[in-house]
Amino acid sequence: MRRLFLNTVTTVVGAVNAPETAAKWSDPSILPDMTVGALAGHLARGGCWVVEDYLDGEPPSSASEANRWASAVSYTSMVNELSDDAHRQIVERSRTTADRGGTRSYEG
Repeated sequence: MRRLFLNTVTTVVGAVNAPETAAKWSDPSILPDMTVGALAGHLARGGCWVVEDYLDGEPPSSASEANRWASAVSYTSMVNELSDDAHRQIVERSRTTADRGGTRSYEG
């Protein structure tokens, strides 16, 4: 599993840093309200950085909350139930990442 994750990270970083991506960074993407850069930021966060964010987070407070994170299917179901405001926050985080040029600074 670790190897699969590391291979995925390598692929995501390669796609985000590709010259073809850079050339279209400010262009609209296929996702509403997201540029190619914002979509790249969303991909980088979801494919790489979110693991660190979740590992640094608080553990689930109940068995039912833990089950929501138990599989890709349950996670996707949870994402599909997000409010419009939560989706706007995802877009904003993606834009922030794009504004930084796809980089992430680490503290500590």
